[in-house]
Amino acid sequence: MYDGGFPARTAAIEEGSRRDAAALRQAVTDTLAEASAAWAAVGPADWSRPVGYRDDDLRGALLCWWRELTIHTADALLGDGPAHWRPALCHHLLDHLAPRAPKDIRLALEATDDAAPPPPYGPADAPTATVRGTLTDLAAWLAGRAPRGPLHCTRAGTGSPLPALRDWP
Repeated sequence: MYDGGFPARTAAIEEGSRRDAAALRQAVTDTLAEASAAWAAVGPADWSRPVGYRDDDLRGALLCWWRELTIHTADALLGDGPAHWRPALCHHLLDHLAPRAPKDIRLALEATDDAAPPPPYGPADAPTATVRGTLTDLAAWLAGRAPRGPLHCTRAGTGSPLPALRDWP
């Protein structure tokens, strides 16, 4: 969602990281006000309009906004952390972040507190790694954040370290 693509995104994040707390707070306040006004102006017929972000529609851009805002406000200790993420967000993250699963294994996620697990990620004929934990902890891990509770991984019925995840999609 940056003019100039991923390199411009990286440069903007690096530049922004040099601001002091007051400047960051003001930037967040200004951006939230601008975005809130823009979302409030969207009408029912607008949600299917195409946007440049991932060749998606406006609904996809809103999902991105929701994801990024929730994760990064938690990172900055300004909003609820992963332990308080709602199931809808967790399921959205498990779906959106599926490309982070390793290529060489079949990754199965089992939420100990949720009856709607995502389908396994990866090739059906690959060795399976099963990661078990709460829904919020699985979503936090897949998002690259520290889970509150332990996650347990097994491969071929034996305890195993958590698999390394690929880059953010």
